[in-house]
Amino acid sequence: MKVYKLFTLALAALAFAACSDDEVINPQNQGLNEDENWQADVEGLTINFATLATGPNTRAYSGETESKGTEAVIYDAYVFAKEANPKHDNGLTGDWTVIKCKVNNDGVVEGESKVDNPDKTVTLKNVATFHGVRQGDYVYVIANDPNMTLDIAEGLAHQGQSSEKNIKAYTSMLSKEYLGGLAFGKTQTDPTGKFVMAGLAQIPVAPTLPSNGTIEVEVGLDRELSKVNFKANTSSTPSDEAYKVVEFQEGDGITVLRIAPTTSMFTERDADFYVPSPSCVENWPINDHSFADNLGFSKFCDQTIPGSVMFDGGAATDLVWNDVTIPANFNTTNPAGGIEEYRFSWVLPAAKGAADESGTIEYGSKTGNMLYGSNKVINAPVFYTSPNYSKNTNAVTAVCTQATYIGRDVFQNSGLNAAVAQALACTTEKITFTAGSDNVEIDNPLWVKDATKTASFVKSIKTILGITDDKVAGKGLGLQYRNKATDTEASDAFEAILTKYGLTAATTYDLPKSDGTDIETVALDRTHYENMMDKFYTAVILQFRLANDVQVDGDMDTELGNKVPNGKKAYFYDPVSQADEYNKELLPTDYLLLGTTPVDYQLKDKDGKDLTAKTPSTPIFCIYDQSATAVADVKATSTDFTTGKTARLTYFSTDDAFKYFTNMKLYYRADIADYVDNVSNKMTERNMHYQTVGTIQSLGARTIHDAVYSDENTMKVDVKVNNWKLSINQIPM
Repeated sequence: MKVYKLFTLALAALAFAACSDDEVINPQNQGLNEDENWQADVEGLTINFATLATGPNTRAYSGETESKGTEAVIYDAYVFAKEANPKHDNGLTGDWTVIKCKVNNDGVVEGESKVDNPDKTVTLKNVATFHGVRQGDYVYVIANDPNMTLDIAEGLAHQGQSSEKNIKAYTSMLSKEYLGGLAFGKTQTDPTGKFVMAGLAQIPVAPTLPSNGTIEVEVGLDRELSKVNFKANTSSTPSDEAYKVVEFQEGDGITVLRIAPTTSMFTERDADFYVPSPSCVENWPINDHSFADNLGFSKFCDQTIPGSVMFDGGAATDLVWNDVTIPANFNTTNPAGGIEEYRFSWVLPAAKGAADESGTIEYGSKTGNMLYGSNKVINAPVFYTSPNYSKNTNAVTAVCTQATYIGRDVFQNSGLNAAVAQALACTTEKITFTAGSDNVEIDNPLWVKDATKTASFVKSIKTILGITDDKVAGKGLGLQYRNKATDTEASDAFEAILTKYGLTAATTYDLPKSDGTDIETVALDRTHYENMMDKFYTAVILQFRLANDVQVDGDMDTELGNKVPNGKKAYFYDPVSQADEYNKELLPTDYLLLGTTPVDYQLKDKDGKDLTAKTPSTPIFCIYDQSATAVADVKATSTDFTTGKTARLTYFSTDDAFKYFTNMKLYYRADIADYVDNVSNKMTERNMHYQTVGTIQSLGARTIHDAVYSDENTMKVDVKVNNWKLSINQIPM
């Protein structure tokens, strides 16, 4: 019998074009009733699996990566085609035939196909033969699916007129659980798992093709995967914001997220098919500070309990986090239904020792850990993801890197940061400023007896807090108030805090006595620390307020208004004193100076007549026009700030008071995608090898959610995209 060997590259390419609904258009059956009109016009069909010549260059890549290990090995494959007279029992009109091809060294026969492949190459000859087929129809192949059996395959193929639709739909429901098991590192230098592949080819339409011959069609198999190498570096450029203030520590690491939960093996689909965009489900412990209907933090989605970090997806036992259980061996098992968006997560192990002369600290090793590196660079294992054509920042598959901030504390309120230097530079008894046309003085909270002793006190503050002119944080407690672990803190508990931040309990400092009349040289205990921090915060807030000369006219008529008496002009008024207290940048500082103890205000009309009884409200800080008539009932200006001590220490002990603080975790996103001029194309494409290096240049995001949902790159990404060589890769864009 004569065999006609036909290459179907051009015809197969046509099959993919403009098919966003996953329906491959068969030019011979449009508008026809399959029951009445389907007729075979080719006697025999032999299928080969082959590496075909690369088709139209529809993807930008810079080179080729050869397959390694088992990346190009076909173990078993299921070939689907429609025959005129399928041999299975109780067939329905429109049924398809499926042949299982078992590939191994011994040429084991299963189903109808025997294939010898001792070299485990991807080019296989005569893998399946069908009889009585029709020109223009399609042949489908699914290979290495760990869940596919002959019974399942026949169940798809024996559905009458729905058979072809079911075969194509099956691939979009494939479990992603096998992906985690493909990642490799440690002593494993090549992958050993099975890589799911799929392909289709059109039976050629050729009017001169004899109906009594056997044609030979080659099917190119695509892996529904992308291959990724990822490395993250800290900055080595002094001009970068992150230079020497961001590093990697034990427990830092990477998570790969928004891996497409569905795949379309036979045609490219619309963006939302891969990851619903832009509201991707995040049902795992990410770190986000959103509220759920003002009822507090919820556990899942994009409203989660604050404080989460990377977790070890390779842990041998369950991890419990805020009553949420992360199952053991998360990366490789990930129980079905446990998540709606497949992920991997790896963390750095413990340090191998102290820093060397260059300051480098090593974590783990290439042969002993999946994730390894140093405080300056981390290396991820080789891993694989399903393709993601979401084309959306909020849905593209991404690597999120966690690092640690080691620089100086930075207040959330930007105005307070500049005020720190001003407060510490003032060693006079009074802070002098101008209110309107008058010179005004306020007691300096840091003043102790004389200029010399005040300067000595300021020097101690800088030493204890680690305030230097350098970007790198020195040894010190930082700007954040280190609160008591318990109400009844023992002395050794405070000493442990000092040790944690590089100080010793035996060191003495020049600090004010409890009555503030003089300096005493003493070791730092909780009482002296609390007193010092309260004075420091008060001085900083005052400098911040006095640097902003906001003026308002009094408006205390029938309502409290701005709390300034009628006929008076107030200077240094806080324009956000009644703003939303959760507005962290526009921090209302009145209550930090004066506390929140209610004070009585007397309401008067324009003629000065009392309208109500005394009305309680919170105090405000401002300076009045000295020429105006005093109103005795209004306590708005004060130099006694002791009433605000509790408010100050409470607020500055929280993370919310700081934009960045020593040892906080920062997060950075790098898309698994091609980049041009550091701009992502937001697509993770099949059969591509992404060799990615992310460099931390900025201070990043405070949460995983903020990093991965940012429209801006949170790290500089350099990527080389290679064609991961296997077969054709030509689903047109």
